Amino acid sequence: MATGDSQTKPQNYTDEERNELIDQINKDFDEFLEKKLATSKGNSALEDKPIEELLAELDRHPAFMKEIKPSDVDNEYVQALMSLKYETEDTRENAESYKEEGNRHFKLKKYKWAIDNYTAGIEEKCPDKDLNAILYSNRAAANYHRGNYGSALRDASLARKFKKDHMKAVIKGAECCIKLSRFDDAMEWCKYGLLLDESQEKIQKLNEEAKTKLIEKNKKERKAIAERKRLLRKKTDLMSAIKTRGIRLTMDGNVVDLSNEEQIEKVDLENCHSGVSVYLSEDGSMVWPVMFLYPEYGQTDFIQEFQEADSFADHLKVIFAKDCEPPPWDTEFKYKYNNLEIFFENKDERKLYKIRPSMKLLEALKMKKFFVEDGTPAFILLPKNSSFSEDFLKKYKFET
Repeated sequence: MATGDSQTKPQNYTDEERNELIDQINKDFDEFLEKKLATSKGNSALEDKPIEELLAELDRHPAFMKEIKPSDVDNEYVQALMSLKYETEDTRENAESYKEEGNRHFKLKKYKWAIDNYTAGIEEKCPDKDLNAILYSNRAAANYHRGNYGSALRDASLARKFKKDHMKAVIKGAECCIKLSRFDDAMEWCKYGLLLDESQEKIQKLNEEAKTKLIEKNKKERKAIAERKRLLRKKTDLMSAIKTRGIRLTMDGNVVDLSNEEQIEKVDLENCHSGVSVYLSEDGSMVWPVMFLYPEYGQTDFIQEFQEADSFADHLKVIFAKDCEPPPWDTEFKYKYNNLEIFFENKDERKLYKIRPSMKLLEALKMKKFFVEDGTPAFILLPKNSSFSEDFLKKYKFET
């Protein structure tokens, strides 16, 4: 009787209990037949029922089931018959039964149930090394199909402990190593397999696959190492340029010590919102992402490339050009390039410092009280002689 359960442990019936169970199943079957005969007697519909339907009804009785579905397992007689199937003191016989059951589930692609049965067979600890090798090898195959490549590799290794020349285990071990990107190990498994049978085509193909993928992996790793070195040189040059210019940085509110290599390694100047970061151009000048803040309306302008030699006026003339429409939020037309005051904030002092529109970016960045916060210099822009500006400036200490 084929079972649809994952695996069933024997319940160690006594002879008396076993005989009582058999008698009860026989009695139940007799009652089942009598009931069917009584029901069909004088019932033309049942008497005319095709033999196939009658056989199908018999197949649903536990004593005649060819396959048990998960929904049938709760039946007490089904459970008893399933347990009797494995009830024997012969561990080899039990293990063999579990293996056959596991193989049946495997063919049906019910890999979880197959694994359960192979595991039950292994737990019998039978003395047959060949059978144990098969159980571990089969469980490796089932785990492989479920994507459990690590578990499958362990099972393939255990199968070889019981039988060193178990070719299926060797093949599965090589396949698992390839799936785990352990190509060196895969080639070792293949090397052993070819020693067993140099004409084994599957092993030959796996060996070639492992070699090819190892070459690809090494190539990618070399490329990644070269890229990391390039980025490290680029970052080192950039941090050196920042330090040479006397520019001060803060990251997450903390001042960065540019003489401390450990702190420099942790610095990430990439702007968290735009992905844009400061860089050195080919001529060695620095190009920064810069943020203009308009607190009156809660608006901002983000300038991705602000050359350190550019003045603020250079960019304001573009943003607030005379021949361009004003921003939709500037309903009073106060924001014109020649009508704006520029400040930066020192948060520790809660103080604003005013800078000239004609000042170049580098001059502002080098000011003793200025700190580049999280990789992006930020400046506050206010319209001259406006009531909002007067109220806003009252909140800060102010220095021109």
